[in-house]
Amino acid sequence: MSTRGSYENNFVLERELTMQIGEAVYLAGPGSYVVAPRGVQQYFKNEGDTHCRFLTTFTPGEAEGFFKEAGELIRRVAPEKPSPDQLILLQQKYGLSYL
Repeated sequence: MSTRGSYENNFVLERELTMQIGEAVYLAGPGSYVVAPRGVQQYFKNEGDTHCRFLTTFTPGEAEGFFKEAGELIRRVAPEKPSPDQLILLQQKYGLSYL
């Protein structure tokens, strides 16, 4: 999978989300649109006491396969959690890295 010109696009729907893309930190509220280039480390956290909703898309596609497979893995091992090794292998398959 090529990461050239690949982006993770995040659109905040409700509440606020603290997002760090590389060295830049954003407090993104409703209507905020934050783009993270593939390969740049990112971090996001809901620091509020209510749920935050946001929509993430990947351009071009392909990374969504990680979430589909992760969901299937989680269902298979429920009520236990997947092992960290299983998740790391899945991340590597899609060229992702989540902390």
